[in-house]
Amino acid sequence: MLSINCYGQSGQDGNASWHITDSTIVFTGTGAMNDYDNNSNKAPWYPHRTLIKKAVIECGLTTVGKSAFALCSALESIEITDSVTSIGDNAFLGCRSLLNIDIPDSTTTIGTLAFAACSGLTSVVIPREVRTIGEGAFSGCSGLIAINVDIGNSIYKDIDGIVFSKDEKELLLYPAGKMMSSYIVPDHVTKIGYGVFLNCTNLTRIEIQNGVTTIGREAFYNCNNLKVIKIPGSVTTIENKAFQYCSSLDTVEVDWETPITVSSDMFTASSIANAILSIPGNTKSAYETTGVWNSFGSIVERETVANEQVSFEDVKVSYVDKMLIIDSPYIETLKIYSISGTLANTIEKNEGRVDYSVRLPYGVYIVTGSSGWSIKILTK
Repeated sequence: MLSINCYGQSGQDGNASWHITDSTIVFTGTGAMNDYDNNSNKAPWYPHRTLIKKAVIECGLTTVGKSAFALCSALESIEITDSVTSIGDNAFLGCRSLLNIDIPDSTTTIGTLAFAACSGLTSVVIPREVRTIGEGAFSGCSGLIAINVDIGNSIYKDIDGIVFSKDEKELLLYPAGKMMSSYIVPDHVTKIGYGVFLNCTNLTRIEIQNGVTTIGREAFYNCNNLKVIKIPGSVTTIENKAFQYCSSLDTVEVDWETPITVSSDMFTASSIANAILSIPGNTKSAYETTGVWNSFGSIVERETVANEQVSFEDVKVSYVDKMLIIDSPYIETLKIYSISGTLANTIEKNEGRVDYSVRLPYGVYIVTGSSGWSIKILTK
């Protein structure tokens, strides 16, 4: 039974007792905190959400309840005891002043949207015992530059502060504040999870490697500076609202011979009416008659060029599966230029056939050798 005194600054709610002194709220008790929501069942301290700057959950309590601190806009820090094993859904949703969070080692569950829209966070560490991270747990944290995972965690891992499943097949969390303008989703990933890139406003280019089969709901929602997207033919499912509010889209490149069916809200409030849809050769009629895809301002077929060898006297050059293959009798310096003349790569070549792993975005390039030859190639 809820009781409140001292003008609403203390109370007992379920297993938790709480009191507010100055701008700090302290919780004591044994067992799970009650769960709340942001509608009819708000936390009893919700009226003080703009005044609370610090929260302390003392030993004995085992959970942070759902929506317990949602929209506590002044909350700057929180101390959570090692008795807590679960942080509920929406627990710190919209706590934009929260500057850091030490998730206790005892935690096994971080709920859906638990820290979403906490724009003051810059880094966070997922402890080794965490077994479940809910969808969008850190989505929209615009200041977050790294989400690190304890190396001993058996379910999750991070690569450069980006969170994957332990087997690296699912991309789960990308920090919205990461200062990179482009990102290549690795080819070992098969699924991009819910809201992974939500509000990643620094991104201007995304290349999804062949191997990804699913792009999750709202995966790139409100990436409002995203200009170029490359989607491989391996993708068979794109869930609702995946690219909504990508208002700067210029080019979307896809590799399906037959366009896949997607929801009508996939590009809502994006700029596809002014964008180019780049498609494989001899497929334009299929895209022009398929919903969503036929809404692009321009549908352009890419030149159909097989990755065959092209020869220049005694030099053979091919580009296959991101491998630049050079077969020539010379020991020389190779240079790769974009069609506009920008130097993209320099390679010192040994005699005979040599294979180089070179990642080149789609386009036309000029490969030159210091022995005097040059060959134009098209990457796909």
